[in-house]
Amino acid sequence: MAGQTVELPKKPKFERLKPQDVSSVAEVRFRCVDIPPNRYTPLYKAWKTHFYEPIRNEMKIDIRTNLKTEHPRVELKTMPDTPDIGNLQKCAEYLNAFMLGFDPDQVKDAFLKYDGFYLDTVNIKEVKSSLKGEHLSRTIGRICGKGGKTKFTIENATKTRIVVAGEIVHVCGSYAAVKIARDAICRLILGSPAGSVYSRLRIVAARASERVRHVLAKAGLLLLDLAAAKARRRGHRGYRTCTRAQLNWAAGHGLRHLRRPSQEEHHHNEKSMFCSVVVG
Repeated sequence: MAGQTVELPKKPKFERLKPQDVSSVAEVRFRCVDIPPNRYTPLYKAWKTHFYEPIRNEMKIDIRTNLKTEHPRVELKTMPDTPDIGNLQKCAEYLNAFMLGFDPDQVKDAFLKYDGFYLDTVNIKEVKSSLKGEHLSRTIGRICGKGGKTKFTIENATKTRIVVAGEIVHVCGSYAAVKIARDAICRLILGSPAGSVYSRLRIVAARASERVRHVLAKAGLLLLDLAAAKARRRGHRGYRTCTRAQLNWAAGHGLRHLRRPSQEEHHHNEKSMFCSVVVG
C-alpha cells in the first residue's frame, strides 16, 4: 500500500443561503407606529429623504403610510431580502423617536446604524405631583434654561438628545447616558439650582473622559508592545521603542509612567528613527 494513492472524497458544495431561507426572517413580521396630528406635515416633508430611502433601500424594510384607519399610522414589514430581523425594530424605534419630536438628522444614524440606543420619558408631574399652573411653567423653564442653555448643557455633557413637550420630557441616547440625563432633569424638577446640576454634570463628564483615557492608555501600551517587538527584531534589546510622535501621543493620554531614554540609550539609537523608552 506504500505506492498507492488514496482518493479523498470531494469537498461538498452548499448553495448560499438566502435571507428568506433563514427561519427568523422567513415569517413576515409587521410593526405599526401611530402618527400624531402635529407630525403630519413634518412627516410629509421628510418622508422621501429621511424615511423611505434609508428604510427601504438600506435596511430592506418595506414601509408605507396608512391613512384609512381610525388612527393614521406608518406600517413596516419585512421583505424576502431583509438581512436581519432586528432591522424592523430599529426602524420602528427611529419612527417612534421622530413622532415624539426628535430631529431625524440627529437620530437617524443612531437608531439605524448602531445598537444600544433607546428612548426614555420623564413626566414632570410624576416626579413632583404638587406642580400646577405657574409653578409647572416655571419648572419647564428651568429644564430648558434661558435660550435653551440648560437643555443644551445636559445634551452636550451626556451625549444625548432631549425634547421638552409640555410636561413630558423625552430623552434619547445610550443606557448610561440616558440615566445621567434623567437624574439631572429630575434634580431640576425637584428644585436644585442649575449651578449644582452643572457641577455634578462636570464631575460625571470628567469620570467618563477618564474612562476613555484609560482605554486609550491601554491602546497606547499595546502600541508600545508592537514597537518593542519590532525593535527586538532589529537587535535592540532591553527597551520598548516607538517613534517620537507615538511617545508624545501615549504621554498625552495618561501614560505618565514612561520615562525618556537616558543619554547612553539615546546615544545607542542616535542613528535610528526610533526613540527608546523604558517602562518604570
